[in-house]
Amino acid sequence: MKKQKGSKSSILFVAQSQTIGGVVTILSELLTKWPEEDNRQLLLVYNKSHGGKDIFKQITKINRRVKIEEIPLWDYHFKLRKIRTKKKNWRFLLKMLYKIIDLFLYWEKVLFFYKKCLKENVQVIFSHNGGYPGGSFNRASIVGAKFAKVPKKFLVVHSLVSPLSWWRWPAGYMSDKLINWAVDKIIVVSKSCGHALQRQRYFLKPIEVIYNGISIEAKENGNICAINDVWINLPNKIVFVGQLAPRKGVDILLKAVSTLKCDFVVILFGSGEDDYVCRLHQLIKELGIKQNVIFQGYDPYVRQKLQYIDVLVLPSLAYESFGVVILEAMMWKKPVVVSNIGGMKEIVLNGETGLVVSAGDVNGLGHAIQYILDNQDLAKKFGQKGFERLITKFSSIKMINRYYQLARNGGE
Repeated sequence: MKKQKGSKSSILFVAQSQTIGGVVTILSELLTKWPEEDNRQLLLVYNKSHGGKDIFKQITKINRRVKIEEIPLWDYHFKLRKIRTKKKNWRFLLKMLYKIIDLFLYWEKVLFFYKKCLKENVQVIFSHNGGYPGGSFNRASIVGAKFAKVPKKFLVVHSLVSPLSWWRWPAGYMSDKLINWAVDKIIVVSKSCGHALQRQRYFLKPIEVIYNGISIEAKENGNICAINDVWINLPNKIVFVGQLAPRKGVDILLKAVSTLKCDFVVILFGSGEDDYVCRLHQLIKELGIKQNVIFQGYDPYVRQKLQYIDVLVLPSLAYESFGVVILEAMMWKKPVVVSNIGGMKEIVLNGETGLVVSAGDVNGLGHAIQYILDNQDLAKKFGQKGFERLITKFSSIKMINRYYQLARNGGE
C-alpha cells in the first residue's frame, strides 16, 4: 500500500481509555485551538468505548478541520483482561491464552495504523498514552507510523511509569526497544515523569517536558448554576476530583478530615472501582463522618463548579504525573493541598500557591487543610499566586505552541 498522492496531509492524534481524564482536557485544547496557519487536517483516532467520546464528537462541531474515528481494537484487549476464574489451572491457561491473543491483536493494531497513516497522508503523529507502558493501542500506533515512514512520531506520556518486575523484564525490555526504534521523541508532562522513564525503562531517544495547559477562557462560561447542589451553601467545602481508586488516596483524605476541628463538607467528584468505593463508605461510617461526605459522581461541569469551593485536595499515593484539575482550581484562584507525588509538586509551590504534604501522612494532611480553612486571607493569597502561576507557566497557549513547534514542517 502506498501513500495517497496529492491527498491533503494530516496530523494524527491517538487516545485510548475507558474513562474521562486529564488527557481528554488536553486533547480538547489542542484540537480546538490548533494554529489556523497550519492547514493540515487534524485526525483523532480513539477506542470505541473511550470515556471522552462524546466530548470528542463535540470538538468536530467547534473545529471543522477535526476528523474523528472510533475503532474497537483496544476494547478487545481490555475485555480479555477482565476474564476471571477461581480455578488455579484455568487462571494459568487464561493468562497464556490472553498473551497469545494479545500478541496477534497488537500486530493487528500496528497494521491498522500503518494503513491509516498511508491513506490519510499523515506527516505527524502524537500518540497520547495515559502512562507507560500504558495500553498497546498507543504503542502500536507509533510502530505502525514508523513502518508507514511518517516523518515525525511522538509518544506523549501523561502518567508515571510502571516499574518492571523481574519476570516481566524480557517482554518489557523488548517493548521499550521497539518503541525506541519507532519514535522520534518522547514527550512527558512533568520532570518527574521524565526522570521515572529514564531511571526505570530503556530509552535512548530524547525526552522533552511539555507541561499541560488550560485556557482561562473557561471562566467566561463559568456561570453554570450549582444552586441545586446540596453542598453549595455549606461552610468549608473540601473537594476531591478524580478516579476513586486506592492510588488516589481518597481514604487518606477521609481519615485526615475526621481530625478537623470545624464544620466541613467533603465533596468527591468522580467514579471508581466498586470494591474501593465500598471500602470508602465503610470507612466513613467507622469515622463517624457520614453527614460530612458527599459522593457527587462524575460531573461534566466540575471545572465551573470549582469556583464555589474552599480548597482542592489531591492526596495521591502513586502514578500522579501532573493533575490537570489543579490548574482548573488555580483558574478560580482556589488554594490547593497536594501530596508530594510526581508532577503535582512541580505545579504547586509549597507555602506560595498552596501546601504540599508527604504522601500517606494523615496528620500532615489534616493540619494542612485545617490551616487553610482557618486562615482565609492566606487562602486568598495562595489562590491569587496560583492564578498568576497558571498564566505564566501553564497556559494552553504556551502548551499548544510547544506542540506546534514540534509538528511544524521543518521544525525540531
